[in-house]
Amino acid sequence: MNWRNIIKKTEENPSILSRCEEPELFAAFKAMNEHLDMVQKGLKDYLESKRAIFAWFYFLSNDDLLEILSQTKEVENVWPHLNKVFENMADLEFKPDKTIHAMFSAEKEKIPFSWMVDPKGKGVEYWMGDVE
Repeated sequence: MNWRNIIKKTEENPSILSRCEEPELFAAFKAMNEHLDMVQKGLKDYLESKRAIFAWFYFLSNDDLLEILSQTKEVENVWPHLNKVFENMADLEFKPDKTIHAMFSAEKEKIPFSWMVDPKGKGVEYWMGDVE
């Protein structure tokens, strides 16, 4: 029994008392909770592995970190999180080939990099290390 089946049966018979008397319901919820615990542990381990590579990620919430990691392919979409990772960094300058050549402070001061950062083919935890 899965969540969708439980909801479908509940829609068909919305009486909570009769639904709670079904013997397989408790076992189904217990099994789903065990699976959820397994998924949460896997997610925690995954985020920990990313934090171990780029230590600044330890200062982010799991939600912020997941949002950053989901933007690995679209590096320009990481900029809303820059100020959470790097103090006083407001933006990065991207060239058309998506390489990063400079950063901007919160005061709009441009700081050119000594060398370009190429995020292509790298995880966000690696190219953010290059930006650092």
